[in-house]
Amino acid sequence: MIHDLDANLHSGNLRSFTTYEEEIFQNVVPMIHETFEELDEETVNVLQRFFQAHGLAVRHAVAKTTRRLLKSGQEGGAKYDVDDDKSLQEFALQWLLKQRWGNDDEDGNGTNGGLVVDKIVVGCPQPDYVVEAVKAVDKL
Repeated sequence: MIHDLDANLHSGNLRSFTTYEEEIFQNVVPMIHETFEELDEETVNVLQRFFQAHGLAVRHAVAKTTRRLLKSGQEGGAKYDVDDDKSLQEFALQWLLKQRWGNDDEDGNGTNGGLVVDKIVVGCPQPDYVVEAVKAVDKL
């Protein structure tokens, strides 16, 4: 089971945290329940810490794969110049807010037209995420 999870993590085929969660809840958790009649508290705590740590590793792997695909334009996607020092969230917010319709100026920025997107709703489960989103917009 752990080998399969790690294989998915390192293959570059894992594209979303949601896919990982589905795998855990549809396959791994039922397998644990079928294999063990009852788990003691210490074993449950160890498993919880493992899945928390593994979940963080999955988030990192998904972000790394997404950044690679955006920069390379692989799999039919367009190429994007994503700065390695910028979070994907910051890049996405700034890219969306720069999009304009109409004729491009000499820099190709489309500033002769109006904004394609003038509002973005962002889910921010932690206060720090709100601050990061506001800073990303302020940098424009």
